[in-house]
Amino acid sequence: MIVFGGLLFLVALIASVIFVILTVMSLIKKDGKTKKRLIGIASSFVVFVVSLIIIATSVETDTESASEGEKTPVSKEEKKDEPTAEDLAVKKDEKEALEREKAEKAEADKKANAEAIAKKKEEAKATNKAKAEEEAEAEAEAEAEAKAKEDTTWDDLKEHDKIVGKSDKDFKKVTKSKPSEVRNDKTGNWRILKMAENLDIEEYALSYAELYMKDSEVHYIVNFNYNTTTWLNKMGGLLYVEVREYVKREEHDANNLGSGMTLKGYTIYPDGDIEVTY
Repeated sequence: MIVFGGLLFLVALIASVIFVILTVMSLIKKDGKTKKRLIGIASSFVVFVVSLIIIATSVETDTESASEGEKTPVSKEEKKDEPTAEDLAVKKDEKEALEREKAEKAEADKKANAEAIAKKKEEAKATNKAKAEEEAEAEAEAEAEAKAKEDTTWDDLKEHDKIVGKSDKDFKKVTKSKPSEVRNDKTGNWRILKMAENLDIEEYALSYAELYMKDSEVHYIVNFNYNTTTWLNKMGGLLYVEVREYVKREEHDANNLGSGMTLKGYTIYPDGDIEVTY
């Protein structure tokens, strides 16, 4: 219809122009055809108006059709895009499932990290334990070798035919007495212990030395039961022991202490062997 209206509009426009020209010419010539020409102009104008009406009607119809055509799909699409309650429930379940999966993964990663750390600690602990055992074993071997070497060295020094026993008894089991300073001692290194027990002091001498003696000290043990005063001195890793006669009241003065006659002399080795020296 738009095309038809357009053709009518074009024809009416051309006819109007022609009739206007002819009317003007008739007026100039005064040939009596002016009235007919005016009727032609009026007819062309009517056709012109009709064509405009047709065109306007066709355009409005097409516009409404287009609007309806566009409106319907948009409404359907909007209706299609509008989520239903089921869709919302599905999306909610999917979201919750995703969150659970993330939480489970985070928990699994945390557990794996904790297990890895614990494993590393156990490995480090085992390594340290093995290292400590190796060091302890090496130290024990070194001590054993040193002791064996020392024993060998002392054995080379011993006069084996003069070994008379072992100094291996515990001094603390026979008396609770402890050494004290000696009156009038000018060296500051003398110590004296007084007792009345029945014992052979050389068998307890090594234990006594380990308990109370320093390398720079000289000790005297006065035994009132045996009437003896025993002199003890540590030198060069050996313990030297002399049993002397007790001199009355010698324990009260450093000038008299140990002044009695020597009765016996011993050298006691670190392994406890007692060697008679005189």
